[in-house]
Amino acid sequence: MTENIRIRQKKVQEAAMQFDRSRPQMLVTLIAMILVVSACGGGSAGDTAETSPEPTPTTTPGTAPTTIPGTTEATTPTTMSTSEPTETTPSPEGIEGPILVGLAAPFTGEKGFLGPNLNKGVEVALTRINEAEGAAGADVQLTTADTEGTAQGAIAAVQKLIESDGVHAMVGPTSVTIMGVLERIQASGVPDMIIAGTAALDTTIKGETTFRSTASDSVVGPAMAQAAVDAGNTSCAIVVESLEGAQSVKETIQPAFETLEGEILKVVDIAAGQGSYRSEILQLVGDPAPECVFFEVSPTTASQFWQNASEFPEIAEMLWIGNDVVLNEDSIAAIQPVIEQLELIAISPASIGPGREDYLAAYQEIFPDDDEPVILADLGYDAMNIIALAVHAAGSIDQTAVAAQIPAVSRDGEACTTFAACKEILDTGGDPDYEGASGSVNIDDTGNSVSGFGVFEVAGTEVVQTGEITEESLVDLLSELGGA
Repeated sequence: MTENIRIRQKKVQEAAMQFDRSRPQMLVTLIAMILVVSACGGGSAGDTAETSPEPTPTTTPGTAPTTIPGTTEATTPTTMSTSEPTETTPSPEGIEGPILVGLAAPFTGEKGFLGPNLNKGVEVALTRINEAEGAAGADVQLTTADTEGTAQGAIAAVQKLIESDGVHAMVGPTSVTIMGVLERIQASGVPDMIIAGTAALDTTIKGETTFRSTASDSVVGPAMAQAAVDAGNTSCAIVVESLEGAQSVKETIQPAFETLEGEILKVVDIAAGQGSYRSEILQLVGDPAPECVFFEVSPTTASQFWQNASEFPEIAEMLWIGNDVVLNEDSIAAIQPVIEQLELIAISPASIGPGREDYLAAYQEIFPDDDEPVILADLGYDAMNIIALAVHAAGSIDQTAVAAQIPAVSRDGEACTTFAACKEILDTGGDPDYEGASGSVNIDDTGNSVSGFGVFEVAGTEVVQTGEITEESLVDLLSELGGA
C-alpha cells in the first residue's frame, strides 16, 4: 500500500473521531470503513462441503453440521491475553492440524439468507487455502452454528463454537446479534472476524482479539447520503426497519445528508411481521413528497411492504436508495411486484475490491450454477483468508499470536490478492498486504477497516455497478461532519 493511501486512511479515522465528538448522541464514533451488512444480520450453519453448492442449514440454535472439509475432533482453546498488532513473522515449517474455524450467523429466521451467503464465500476461500497446502502446514476446516438472528440463538451458537467445538478462530456473528455476545467472544480470547457494520462496534471492537472487514454503519449512512446528492436529490425520506443494524444506519444518514445541504422530510420506521404497511406508505407519499427514499428493510418484511407499495403510483416518482441488504437475491425477488416502475440504487462494498477478479474466478469454479456470487459471500471469503494468513504468519494456533497478526497481514506490506500469493510473500520473509474481494480490507489498530463503496442499479433481476463512492469523497464528507 502506498504512503498516500495510508495518509488517506489516517484522515478518514481522524475525521471520524471529530464527528463522534461533535455528535455523541448519534453514534459512538465514526470510523471510516467499508460495509454490508451494516444492515446485515449474521448467518451460520450448513452442511459441510468442499466444492459443492449451498449448505443445508440446521434449525437448532448452536448446532452445526460436520466440519468442512471432512470431519475433525475439535480441541479446546486456551484463554489468550490481548496484544497490539505486530509485524508479520516468517512462516513456520508446519503445525499440527487441522485448524478449526467457526462461522456464527443466521441460517434461519428473518435474516436467514445471511448464513448461506457468507458460508459460500468461506467455502471458496477454504478450497483455495487447502489447495495451497493450508496455513502453517495444516488444513483449515469449518464448523458452523446457527444464531437464528436472535439473542438466545447467538449465545447458544457462540457457546457451541467456543466451548464444545473448540474453534481456533471465528467468523461472525453479524449485526443482528453481535452486541449481545461480543463480551463473551472477547473474554474467550478466540480471534474473531465479525461481519457487522453496527456503529456501536466502532470503539467496542477494540482490535485486540475481535476485528471486522466490513464497513461501519457510521460510514454506510454518509455514503448513502453522498449517493443521493450525486444523483441530484435535495429532499428525501428515511424508511427503515426497527432492527438494530437498520436503526444504526438511520442515525448517520440524516446528519450526513444535511451536511450535504439536503433535507430529511420524514422518517418512517417499519416493524417486522405486519400484515400490511399501507399506513406507513401513506405517510411516506403524503405531502410533502420526498424526491428520494433511504431504505433498509429485510427481505421478509420487504416482501409485504412492496406488495402494498404496488398500490401507490407515487413510489415511481422517488429514487430509492438502499445498501447491500437491498442487493440480496431474496430482497430483489421481493421487489419484483414494483420493479418495472421503481428507480432503485444501492451502495455496497461488493465489486470494488482489488482481489475481486481472483474471487470471481474461484467462486464460479466452485459454484458453477450461480450466475453471479451471492451478495455478502465476498465478506466471508475475505474474513477466512485473513484468518488463515494470520495463522500462517504466526506459525501457531496460539490465540494471542494469531490475533496479533490479523491487522498485520491486511496492510502496509506487499499487495497480494489471493491466499496463495500472500502466503508466498510470508514464506520468503516479506510482509503481505491482503487486498480483498470486498475492498482493500486494511484493518487498523482499533480493529476497523477503511475503503470505498460501489453504487449499483437494480433493473429487473439484474444488478449493475454504475458508480463509486470513493474513499477520498468520504474523507471530505467526514471532515465536514466533524466540523459541523
